[in-house]
Amino acid sequence: MGKSTIAKFGEKVLGRMSQDTDSKVSEAITKKAKSAFDLQVALLTSEILEDENKVEAAEEALEAAIYVIYKFSDNKEYCQKIVNAQFHLDEANDSLARTKTSLEYFKTLLAERF
Repeated sequence: MGKSTIAKFGEKVLGRMSQDTDSKVSEAITKKAKSAFDLQVALLTSEILEDENKVEAAEEALEAAIYVIYKFSDNKEYCQKIVNAQFHLDEANDSLARTKTSLEYFKTLLAERF
């Protein structure tokens, strides 16, 4: 852990501590915080892959709902299946967007604070 890492985050921690607190505590807190942020970035990256798979599956489900390969007699049910599939696709896209926003947030925190 270089001086520059301590300089940004650690000095803020030291500034909040009393004078009798050792800088080693600040360094330990800095390492732990950076580790937490690094872990969060890794988890969010993995979650994005899962969300992308959900979007793909929802897109396929919508196509299947629209372009049925069987005879149907209930128009209302046919249309409702399309509406439901579109709803699930919208939810999947929203989840993916939220996860991407969170990932960028933590990447920015890492870049600016450490």
